[in-house]
Amino acid sequence: MSAIRTETLVLSRVSFRFSPDGTHAACLAIDERDNPRLEAWSFDGASARRRLLEVPRSVEIADQLLPLDDGRMLLCRNRGTTHEIALLDPCEGIASEQVLAEVGNPGLRLLPWHGAGSRALAIETDGEGCSTVWRVALARPGLERVTELPDLLHGGVWLDEAGTLLGLDRAEDGGPLKAGSLDLRSGEWTPLLHVSRRSNDRLLLAGPSSGLVVVSTDAAGEDRLGWAKLGSGEPVRFPEALHHPSHAPRPLALDASEERVLLQLDEGVRSRLVVYAPAKDHLATVEIPAGQVRGTACWDGCLLRFPFSTPAIPPALATVGVHGGQGWSVAGAGGTRWEQAHVERLGGPAGPIEAIVYGGEGWRSAERLAVALHGGPVDAWRFEFDPLFQRLARAGIAVVALNPRGSSGYGAAHARAIHGAWGGPDVDDVCAVARSLTIERGGQGLMLFGISYGAFLALLCAAREPSLWSHCAAVAPFLSGSRLYADGSPVVRGLLDRLGGREEMDTHGPRDVLRRSAAITAKLLIVHGDQDELIPVSHSRTLVNRLLELGKREGRDFDYVEVSGDGHAVFSVGGTDPVQARIVRFLCSSRHHGRR
Repeated sequence: MSAIRTETLVLSRVSFRFSPDGTHAACLAIDERDNPRLEAWSFDGASARRRLLEVPRSVEIADQLLPLDDGRMLLCRNRGTTHEIALLDPCEGIASEQVLAEVGNPGLRLLPWHGAGSRALAIETDGEGCSTVWRVALARPGLERVTELPDLLHGGVWLDEAGTLLGLDRAEDGGPLKAGSLDLRSGEWTPLLHVSRRSNDRLLLAGPSSGLVVVSTDAAGEDRLGWAKLGSGEPVRFPEALHHPSHAPRPLALDASEERVLLQLDEGVRSRLVVYAPAKDHLATVEIPAGQVRGTACWDGCLLRFPFSTPAIPPALATVGVHGGQGWSVAGAGGTRWEQAHVERLGGPAGPIEAIVYGGEGWRSAERLAVALHGGPVDAWRFEFDPLFQRLARAGIAVVALNPRGSSGYGAAHARAIHGAWGGPDVDDVCAVARSLTIERGGQGLMLFGISYGAFLALLCAAREPSLWSHCAAVAPFLSGSRLYADGSPVVRGLLDRLGGREEMDTHGPRDVLRRSAAITAKLLIVHGDQDELIPVSHSRTLVNRLLELGKREGRDFDYVEVSGDGHAVFSVGGTDPVQARIVRFLCSSRHHGRR
C-alpha cells in the first residue's frame, strides 16, 4: 500500500465497511478537490492505520467496497445499469486490479462470505424486480449462479457457521418485507418472521454461533425492535427496553460471544450508543461525545470502532472502550481547525424546536443570519460535519439549521405533524422562530436556505411573511405536492401518497409556490440540476418564467443557476464546489434591512 499523503484533506468518507473479522476496513475518502480516493484501514488492538490507495482506474462516489480479512478488497464500479466487480490487492503499493465479472442489470450489491474464505456473494436485481444470487470466486473470473427469486431481496446476514444459510428480507409480489432464510445449497426459501399480513418484518443482525437474531416490525404502526434465538422454539420478544418511539434503535454489531448487541439511537440531532443484553433485558450506555455515528460499527474485544462526525470533525474513525478501559480517540480527522457549532432549543408554536447553530455565543446579533431548512421531508439536520455550513460560517454568516415539525428523530407526533399538511405546521414553525429572532435583532432581516423539500418550504416562508426575509436560496425546489405528483417518478409519487403530500390546505393560502410567488420580496437564488431524477428541473424553469411574468428582473430580483449534467445532488463536498461557492456569494451580498 502507498503511504497516505499528508497534504490530503479528507472532508467526507462514504461506503465505510469493516471486513468480516474486523481487522480491516475500507471506504471512499473525498478530498478537498472533490476527488474520491480508496482508503484502506487496518487495526491492531487500539491502533488504527490508514492509507490512501492508488488504483489503475478511477473510482466514483457511487462505487461499492467490500474489504476482506486478508487486506484485499472487492470493488464494484456502478456505472448506471452496468456493474463491474474487481478484486484489488494493495500489497504492492499501487493496488493491482483483476476484473472478475461484469453485470448488465440495474442493481448489484456485494455481501461478505461468513468467516474467512475465498468467496463473496453478489445479489443482482433486474428491471422487473427479480433477484439473482451469485457466488463470487476470488481465485478466478466469473460468477456462479446460486438461485433466482421473482422478488426484491434486501439486507443479508449469515445464520449458520457453515455459510450455507443466508437471512434476507423479501418483498414478495411487491408486498411488505418479510424475513426469511435462503439455503445456498438448494436455493430453498424458508419464512422466518411474519407478524401480520401488512407489516414489514425484517432481519437486521444475526449471530451464527449463538443463534441470536435481531429483528424489527412495524405491525403496531411504528418500528419495534425484537430478538429471538433460532432453533429454541421460543417466540420473538419485543421488550419495552428496546421500545423508543422517538428514536428507533439501529443494531450495529454483536460482541464476540454473540450475546450482546450494540445499538445506535438517534435522539434529535445527536447519536447515542447503548449495549443491550437480551438475557438480562438490560441496556448500558456507552459514553461518546455529541456527534453523529454513521451507521456501521465493529466490536473487537472490549473496543468499539465506528465512523463518527461532529460539526467540527469531518467523518473519521472513532474508537472507544465498552467498559471505559480504552479512552475516546478519533483517527483520520486531520489537523484543520473548523468552525464550532452548538445546539439550541428555540420557541415554536407547538413547543421547542431544536436547531444546530453556527456563529458562537453572539449569533443572534450577527450581521448576516441564515435559517437553513433540510430536505426530506422525513429527514433532519444532524450534529455532524457540513461543508456548506462551514463555508458560510467562515464567511461570517451565522446559521440556524432548524428541525421543525416533520423532522425525524423527535418522535412520531413530531414527524407525523405534516402528514397531509406539507407546508403547514413546518412553515408555521419556521416563521414563528423567524419572527422571534427578528424582534431580538431589532428588526434586522434574515435569510433563508433550503434544499429539495426545504427549498419548497423556504419559498413558502418567503411568500408567507415577506418582511422577515432579505434573501432566499432554494436548491432543487418543487412547486407543490400535486404538481410534483404529476411530474415525478413512481418512487416520488409513492412518497407523496405515504405522507399525504398532495392534500391541499387553505390556512394562510395555498401551498403552491407558483400561486404565492407574487408575494415574495426577498431576492432569490434558484439552483437546479438539469438531470434531476427526483424533482424535475421544469419546476424551477416554470418558477423563473413566472417571476419574469411578474416583472422581476434576472440579476436584480433573482438569479437562476441550472447545473448541466447534475442530478438531484448538485453539491459536492470539497472546497472547490462551485455551487456552494455561488450560494455563499449570494448570501454574503445581503445587507441590513428592517421591516417593510
